[in-house]
Amino acid sequence: MEIFNYKQFITEAKRFKDTGQIDLFAGSGTEYDSSPGVGAHLVTNLATQSQPQAQLEPEAQTATQSGTQSQKQILSEKIATQKLFLCYDLGFYNAIEKVLDPIKTTINFNPEKQKELKIIHDSGKYQHIYHLKVTNRNGFYESLALKNVKLVLDKDGNYDPVNKLNTNWSDTADLIVDIIDSNGDIKDFINVNYYKMKDALKSYFQDKDLVSILKKFDLRKYVVNNRQKSLIGEEAENFVKECFMAKGLTCVFQGGDGDPIDMRYGIDLIMQSPSGNYSFVQVKSAQGAAEKAYSEGKYIGIDFFCSPIDDDNVRKTILYDAKNHKTHLFTNTPRK
Repeated sequence: MEIFNYKQFITEAKRFKDTGQIDLFAGSGTEYDSSPGVGAHLVTNLATQSQPQAQLEPEAQTATQSGTQSQKQILSEKIATQKLFLCYDLGFYNAIEKVLDPIKTTINFNPEKQKELKIIHDSGKYQHIYHLKVTNRNGFYESLALKNVKLVLDKDGNYDPVNKLNTNWSDTADLIVDIIDSNGDIKDFINVNYYKMKDALKSYFQDKDLVSILKKFDLRKYVVNNRQKSLIGEEAENFVKECFMAKGLTCVFQGGDGDPIDMRYGIDLIMQSPSGNYSFVQVKSAQGAAEKAYSEGKYIGIDFFCSPIDDDNVRKTILYDAKNHKTHLFTNTPRK
């Protein structure tokens, strides 16, 4: 599996290399590091990972399954190209929410996130936004965004990947294919092309009760693509963090699956400079996604948008500076 589409980014990275960037880290001695980066290994054999036991038992399925595994995979890939249409226009986002809601646990994350909330509070970046504002009452920091977080937990009380099913169009596509297959209708979709797929899916599900259908399936099975993306994202975060640390910064927070700071504020990393200043970092696994997040400006309070890239066979971090509107490239080679 290709983790990063490096070739796609090389031209863009070279363009940034030639624009005469100002060094992000004062005293690093260079604007552009050229030492070879160190790649990380990604676990791709998800079959070896144990899946959590379901709290929601599926009803027995009696329909005859019609599609071969190959047909189902091909169809799933075709359906996944419709992306967020599957989640919102087709109604799977709300339907999945309704099925999962009874087994969700409401959690107040404020007590366990005091260190991060203090940093966010002291930054002053969110004090004008009601639901993200952090208050300080006698030394206790509180955010409404972290007060009543509803999540599905696994049997050990940890975050369950099924929480992301309703926004992961690849896993949703797998679920849709299994629904179609359970009715013996795979053959009706095999030859439908990209341009007609939306209409075909709309027609197929328009008179169906999605909630009732979904209750027949173990939704926790549909997390394979989710897990792949999470592993890729975690690897990207670790590499970007290494690059910052090589420049003398300290990581005081790193998010992860189900972390409320990550989910509510979009903060993947909080890095502290030697002088004590904090930077909020969002990490994407692909440069295009990082550049898009930076240019759209919908993530409030983020200082740096980063992703790993490959530049002349050297792995680096590309950084978009939201405040100074500059772009930087640097590696995980420690400064001298």
